[in-house]
Amino acid sequence: MNPSPADIPLAPARPTRAIVDLDRIASNLSVLRARVKGARVFPVVKANAYGHGAPAVAACLERSGADALCVALLEEGVELRREGISCPILVINALPPGLIGPAIEERITPTLYRTGLLEAVEAAGAKVGRPAGFHLKIDTGMTRLGLSPEELPGFLDRLTASRWARMEGIYSSLACADRPDDPLNAKQVAAYEACLRAIIARGLSCGIRHLANSSAISFLPGTLYDAVRPGILIYGVPPVAGDDAVPVLPALTLVTEVAQIRAVPAGTPVGYAASWRAEGPRTLAVLPAGYDDGMIRSLSNQGVVLVNGLPAPVIGRVSMDLSVVDVTACGTVREGDEAVLIGSQGSGTITAWDVARRAGTIPWEVLCRVGGRVPRDYVREGHPAGRWSRWERHA
Repeated sequence: MNPSPADIPLAPARPTRAIVDLDRIASNLSVLRARVKGARVFPVVKANAYGHGAPAVAACLERSGADALCVALLEEGVELRREGISCPILVINALPPGLIGPAIEERITPTLYRTGLLEAVEAAGAKVGRPAGFHLKIDTGMTRLGLSPEELPGFLDRLTASRWARMEGIYSSLACADRPDDPLNAKQVAAYEACLRAIIARGLSCGIRHLANSSAISFLPGTLYDAVRPGILIYGVPPVAGDDAVPVLPALTLVTEVAQIRAVPAGTPVGYAASWRAEGPRTLAVLPAGYDDGMIRSLSNQGVVLVNGLPAPVIGRVSMDLSVVDVTACGTVREGDEAVLIGSQGSGTITAWDVARRAGTIPWEVLCRVGGRVPRDYVREGHPAGRWSRWERHA
């Protein structure tokens, strides 16, 4: 179980906060490294490290031996460089031509997904006086960002004539890796390998070959190649609910405290639109956590939190800053008592998958919805290891 907030004596902060166990991040990386049997590991730290706080998570991963880090935005990569991260950083999203030069100057590797972007890489290489590296993304069947296999010959013609651009890797994204029997997986792998053969036939190096995400690491061992790009597994959440193929541990606990106790009679309405009314006398707890804090609005009248280790249903509409839960069956509850939105308390546990099922979404979104005003308190070996927040930063 994650440490209880009561065991972590940090400076005062708002009661709604995330606690991130950095030892679990490091342990999950180690588990993944053993799983992929020699392939390099490129953890994905985009979207503020899936809500866990990118600077501290990236530093932990770099200390723990990550071979590179993947981000979605140039700004995300620059943030990590400013925080002292020195390992390779790959942007796995679209970069317009005007940002490719700044990326290379920051030692951040861009992804190319159309032939026209080679010109920007060449210009950047000429400016720094050395061939500028990039990774090529092939669209093998996701029908999203990427160069189509049909466009590859023209791209290679252009690359062969280039003096200042160097392909350091080639990758693609699998659409159905969480369904290992889906025939699209084999079609995508075949398309990817055909592109690899075409590159080698030109006398060019493919560089680092990478295809596997968290689902592929779990279910498609034939897709590991030279490197893998784990996302959700790094944070201790399986890509399929209930799957334990890769024994990782969740790193994030999201907590708040009871702000007010309300004893209400039958018929009392709660929240906007009065979508819930008490069927009898109830004891309610008001929580200072809303949909900007990770309490997703679709949890209205659907979600649960833990209070005294027992499930307390979310009642009424979740608002931006507040939510209300029914603690009638949770024993004696006082203002200031802890409520757990994600994590463990006593014998109870709420996982990101549990929240996702109730909210009608996926755990990726659940974690990313922990907003920027929620402080992240970091723990290492059971002790405070710093804090990140919008207003103060000590991690």
